[in-house]
Parts: sequence; C-alpha cells; structure tokens
Amino acid sequence: MFEGQFIWRELLTPEPAASKAFYAQLFGWSFDDRPVPGMGTYTVLLNGAREVGGLMKHPRGLPEACWGGYADIDDVDAATARALAAGGQLCVPLMDIPEVGRVSGLCDPGGAIFYPFRPSMELPEGLSLEELAPRENEFGWAELRAKDLAKSQAFYCAAMGWRFRRVPVAREACVTIAPSDYYLNIESPLGARASIGLALDPERADSWLHYVQVASVERVAERVVAAGGALLLAPAPLGAGRVAIARDPLGAEFAFFG
Repeated sequence: MFEGQFIWRELLTPEPAASKAFYAQLFGWSFDDRPVPGMGTYTVLLNGAREVGGLMKHPRGLPEACWGGYADIDDVDAATARALAAGGQLCVPLMDIPEVGRVSGLCDPGGAIFYPFRPSMELPEGLSLEELAPRENEFGWAELRAKDLAKSQAFYCAAMGWRFRRVPVAREACVTIAPSDYYLNIESPLGARASIGLALDPERADSWLHYVQVASVERVAERVVAAGGALLLAPAPLGAGRVAIARDPLGAEFAFFG
C-alpha cells in the first residue's frame, strides 16, 4: 500500500533536549521517551495522539543533526542487495528492531541517505484514504535534491522498484529545485508524496528533504527564527500554496508547506 512512500521520519541529534524544544515550538509536537535495549532512549514525536516520527541522540556522536526517511518495502534484504548492486553503499547494517521492524541504512550513488524499512506491525484493516493521509503538522512530502535526475531515477527504480511520472514544469516556477523542464513524481497507490528534482547546489552531495504540512507557512517561518533556526528559503509561492526551507539550530534541514 505504501510503495513509493516514506512512512517514518527520524531526527538524529547531538542534543535531544534542545531539538525537542525547537520542534515543539514550531509544530506543537509532544514527546514520548521510550527505553530501547542497546540504543538508550528513543523519542516518538506525537501530533496529538498520532505518531509522526522519532528522535534519538546521534549514535556516532556527530556534531550536526539530520533528518532521515524510512521508505516502505516488502523485502528489506532484497532491496539492500539491489541497491548495492546498483552502486549504493551500506551506511547502517541490516538489523531487526524488536517490535518495530527490519531496516538498513543506504547511501545512494549521489550521496543521499535513506532507510529501506519493513514494519513488523500491519495496519488495521478498513482504514480510509482520509485516515491515512497526513494532517496538519505531519510530514506530507519528501524531495530528493539530485544532481542527475536520470541516474537517480535508475537507481531507485532498480533498488526500490519505484515507478516515476515525469511532470513538466516552467523554469520560473522552480522554487525548491534548480530550473529544469521537469521533475519526477514517485508514484504510489495512495498518490504521490515524494519527488526527485534538480539540486540547487551542484557542489553538495544529493540529499532527501522532508516536508511538514502546516496551516500557515509564514507563522511557522517566524517561529523558526524566534526559536534560533535559520530560513534557507523564505516563504515563497509554490503552485496554489506556499513553501519554505529551514535549518534547525543543530544543523538539520527540513521544509514546510501549506
């Protein structure tokens, strides 16, 4: 059902308490700290009663925070093998997380990190598309900022089996990506919620940018600055809505739209 979608986001941070304070101010999230054997404390991000992501202290002690996305796949082992054969690199070994699922961490040929993931629990039957859709203050989109669209498309098609649809775009309408004649939507049974676009900065490694859906982009942008973050893209029109890109005080980039 979730083919072509990220079903979980996770913030790795050197300072969990500071990250909690920042994102609580932005999106009103609350936090549920859970002890995990061998991992310390894992914090689940809550939008009301809905679990929208996770947060944990960076296991490698790196000084900057970063957001990562867990992509749904039926067979993590097979996807990992295909990714390596297609030129990807293994960042996190295959592992089973008790009562959570099976996962690996991969770096695509352009340098973008993602996590093929198979959850151990199935969703209840009978959920409607409306119940499955992201709500306000929840992640609703992901965008790969890539230097080579064709190369990235070929990799994710081979590794994850994703299907793509080319979307024509006017060059002047490119806001979060570099001017191009098109971008690629990643198709899903629930509708596209991820895309690949041409990176604005060709000197940087490719990266996945994760978007939170909000009621007012301008109000959240004000909160970013007030809470000590930085705006990398001030609120700008995108289609019928608005979008902005930010960096939190510990270095993690994210976007929000509405």
